[in-house]
Amino acid sequence: MKTDETVEAHVGRIRYLAHSGWSDAIELDVGCPVLGYAGPAWPCVDGNHRLSAAILRGDATILVDVSGQVDHAARLLGVPEKLILGERLPADLPACPTTQTAADSSTR
Repeated sequence: MKTDETVEAHVGRIRYLAHSGWSDAIELDVGCPVLGYAGPAWPCVDGNHRLSAAILRGDATILVDVSGQVDHAARLLGVPEKLILGERLPADLPACPTTQTAADSSTR
């Protein structure tokens, strides 16, 4: 059970990030179903406070490093596989309204 101090610390961190911003990507692990690894129970393995701040600010996109099976990640996030791989998309092809991947996205 979380104490009031713990909750206040989390809220304070989210408030700071929502106000000040950040430049590093959150990290998602979507698993690798073809190898029998479904991924962690919660796919955001680093960046939960940043994700919360982005949601509160109403950000249209957020920088993400994705680990896992590329085609599976593309289906889950609703984006083209090329975006997961960090390739530039044509200007007329919009990115997912809530997700942007880093140019150096990794696959495991």
